[in-house]
Formats: sequence, C-alpha cells, structure tokens
Amino acid sequence: MFQALTKKMKTYGLWISYKNHDELHLFIKKVMAIVLLKPTLMDNAYQLLFNQFLKRKRFKPFIIELTKFMFYFKTQWMISKIRKMVTFYDVNFKTNNWSESNNRKRR
Repeated sequence: MFQALTKKMKTYGLWISYKNHDELHLFIKKVMAIVLLKPTLMDNAYQLLFNQFLKRKRFKPFIIELTKFMFYFKTQWMISKIRKMVTFYDVNFKTNNWSESNNRKRR
C-alpha cells in the first residue's frame, strides 16, 4: 500500500512537499493509518481527516494535489467490497518484515 500511495504522491506532485513539510507528512501518515482501524471506523476516520484537511490553512499550497490524493485514497482503498482485504485491524502480524515479526515473538 505504501508503494502505491508513494507512486500517487509522485504522480500528483506531492512527494517533495511530503518529504519537506512536517505537517503534511504527518497528515498523510494519518491517512495511511486508516487501514489499521476496524473496517466499521474507516469511513469516519477518512471523513474526519478530509474535514481537517479542508480547514488547515497551511495546506492551501497543496490543495489541488492533496484533493486528488484524498480522492484516489477513497476510490482505491476505501471501497466497501475490499475493506476486509486492506484492513490490518484483525491481523496478528501487522508487518511484512518477517524477521521483525519473529523478533517480537521471541521477546
């Protein structure tokens, strides 16, 4: 998912701003974290973040790009049919780094 979202940020011209603007970086990380929630809470979280984005004056320079990004996220990752496939809420191992996962089990 991170790779797909990174590619979209680059496509929409958000990547450099994402790397250099702390508040924008944190906001996009929050959007990415939506998949860690229960599927029933994902819509509310998305709407809350979308409203937060619209109110932030510091995001005005990125409004067009960020709007495109948020629309992409909603249409690609928030579809109700695939919610259970994209959410990590009910997964025991929330990483694809198996050595990291294995180290946690040993602690």
